Amino acid sequence: MIAGSGVIAEELRHYAAQAGYEVRSPHDPTGGVLPALIVDCDRVPAGQGAESGSEPGGRELHSHPHTQGGAHLVLCQAGSLSALDPAGSAVGFHVLAPLEQARLVELTRNESSSPVAAARAERFFAALGKHVEWVGDAPGLVLGRIVCQVINECAFSLGEGVGSATDIDTGMVLGLSYPLGPLRWADELGLDHVLTVLEALCDEYREERYRPAPALRRLVAAGRLGRTTGAGFFEYDGDR
Repeated sequence: MIAGSGVIAEELRHYAAQAGYEVRSPHDPTGGVLPALIVDCDRVPAGQGAESGSEPGGRELHSHPHTQGGAHLVLCQAGSLSALDPAGSAVGFHVLAPLEQARLVELTRNESSSPVAAARAERFFAALGKHVEWVGDAPGLVLGRIVCQVINECAFSLGEGVGSATDIDTGMVLGLSYPLGPLRWADELGLDHVLTVLEALCDEYREERYRPAPALRRLVAAGRLGRTTGAGFFEYDGDR
């Protein structure tokens, strides 16, 4: 079962189905059969967002009747695993879209995480052809935190008139050997995803370096979220 509506959730559903998994949403009938693994890509810390069980995919999947007792895997986007599943049995994960190019999926756990959930998470991503690495807990985990910070600095540069989005990405690729321009990468990840990770980092650590750039906030507020909406830092014309 994979819950969520963002880029990562959609791509996980696609590649899981290709790998032979029977992929369900939280509202699909199960015939009384408990899902082997429940992947929650929409979880937010308690007290934030939608009321329990009200979102498509569910903000609090533990409350949904079709998800009781299953092994849970939670996307560490809107917070750390400790914030998203305090004292729960879930395992956390983060991966950088596009999944087709991603080789690594990061996993995290705490003292109460279920060994069953950990084993099933490893097996799931291995079936998708991904290497997994266990890392410390944080919003975005390690690679997500680094990439979102780099994107944020580039967004600050864009807003301050240092150069155009193309200029900034070209400088990062040619000058610093980035595999993809950070602003183009943000469009692949989804600008809303990047902003959510940065806000979670800012909330958890209270450090200025995580403050989201105004240019990033403005694009998200305007609904320019990247390739999925046809526009982000760049414009897209069905060229995916």
